[in-house]
Amino acid sequence: MLRRFVVFVSGFAALLGGLCGVLCVSQAVADETGSIHVHKYKGAPDASLKHDGTEQSVSGRDPLEGIDFDVYEVTGLDLKKNDDVKVASQIGQMKLTAAQVAGGKITVGGTDYVLEKKYSVKTGADGKADFAPLTGYRVYVVNEDLAASAPVGVDKSQITPSAPFTVNLPFTVKDGDNAGKTKQVFDVHVYPKNAVNTFTKAVEDAGLGVGGEFSYTLSATPVITDTDGDGKVDAADLGGWFSFRDKLPGNVSYKSVRVTVNGAEAQADADYTVDTATAGTVEIKFTPAGIAKVVAGGEVKAVVTAVFAKTAENGLTENEAEFFPNKYTHDQGRGVKSNKVVTKHGDIVVHKTGAAGADLAGAEFEIHRATGSDCAAGYGERIGEVQTSDAKGLVKFSGLQLSDWVNGKSVEAGQVKPYCVKEVKAPSGYQLLPEPVAVKLTKEGMVEVTPGTTDWAGLTSGGQNAKVAVGKNGVTVENYRNSALPLTGAAGITLLSLAGLVILSAGVYAAGGFRRKEKKTA
Repeated sequence: MLRRFVVFVSGFAALLGGLCGVLCVSQAVADETGSIHVHKYKGAPDASLKHDGTEQSVSGRDPLEGIDFDVYEVTGLDLKKNDDVKVASQIGQMKLTAAQVAGGKITVGGTDYVLEKKYSVKTGADGKADFAPLTGYRVYVVNEDLAASAPVGVDKSQITPSAPFTVNLPFTVKDGDNAGKTKQVFDVHVYPKNAVNTFTKAVEDAGLGVGGEFSYTLSATPVITDTDGDGKVDAADLGGWFSFRDKLPGNVSYKSVRVTVNGAEAQADADYTVDTATAGTVEIKFTPAGIAKVVAGGEVKAVVTAVFAKTAENGLTENEAEFFPNKYTHDQGRGVKSNKVVTKHGDIVVHKTGAAGADLAGAEFEIHRATGSDCAAGYGERIGEVQTSDAKGLVKFSGLQLSDWVNGKSVEAGQVKPYCVKEVKAPSGYQLLPEPVAVKLTKEGMVEVTPGTTDWAGLTSGGQNAKVAVGKNGVTVENYRNSALPLTGAAGITLLSLAGLVILSAGVYAAGGFRRKEKKTA
């Protein structure tokens, strides 16, 4: 009897132990939590990194602080179920887009899986964003939100954001303690495969006038990484896309483009095509052959030649270009923006006056660009047409490049080349000025002058509506009257003339008397 009781108790204890084991394991599984650590660095990730979910030792890369990452749970999936593991694998093989994440769902086999946002974290000074705690046996999507980011030490426009990616918790990795075996970890480290690209724009516009040609140079040194994880860097990592896009200012028209890759001339049509279908936009798209050259490394440069059609009303011709280093950035419309370049033009207004500031009409002027720091050192060919001062004494020369701003930057004071306003015809009764007048144009923008009605006082009245600033885009040029030449000896000439008339009259009278006497004698 006692023996049977002992057997019963032992069996019951074993049963309880078994149940507890099952329940405890289930509870342990249910309560398992994990974390995702995203590591962000400047430049391309180290090619030696394993990208297997384990923490890596990174050298030669500076951490990138201030990059915002969001993590979403893919709801409706439980990785303790084989069928859900299959769906998770399908999601993991997708090339997700920011648009999908913004749409709040991922569709697999006709089924929608809603994305539930869990955290939004910026990378710290160590370049790391930590997401924890996260429920285990779930699938998560990590999305880089560059728009919300405030990167430290680098311009946001230079950063190519990484595409959204998935992380399974737990994540299966090799078991270092058991060769040939695998294990599941709930603490996953991720090193996004993106880059900080350089993209610059420069302008060459020295001496540019209306109707003239100038150029924009777009330069990029792309950082290309093994984005598809096949162990090599090739055209596939760019998704078959590499392009520059330049939306030209409204007062500029496209003429041509020249492209080089790592200093070697690229061939139109074979290596790249130029799309100008969208008005005012020039898009340089690289072909597969061209992309292969880009992947080989080096600087990619496009020189866009354009025509300066007219001066912008504010005098500023400015724009920036955009660089799409891969298909993802192009599809998302999130290219790397260049710096902005500016070309500056304005008008010079001349006020022609006489004594006491009286307006003088009828003076004719030419304008030239000095070859040195002043007009005495010489000047170039005439710019535009000869202009004549109107009834208010005003002359305007339009569409001139600023003297102190060339090729997108300010000119050092000692290198500024002024304009030379040269009088070629003086008003009636006034002397022609022997020397040109130097004017340094330093104020951009168009000036409205209505011939014969706009006066100098109105143009230089000051305040918000002032259009001309003397010494910046306006100058007064005074003319001087000719000397009053005396009529030298006029009185003597008059007396001689009168004496001549008297003598002539006397001679005529005498001759007449002589003829009468001859007639009587006869």
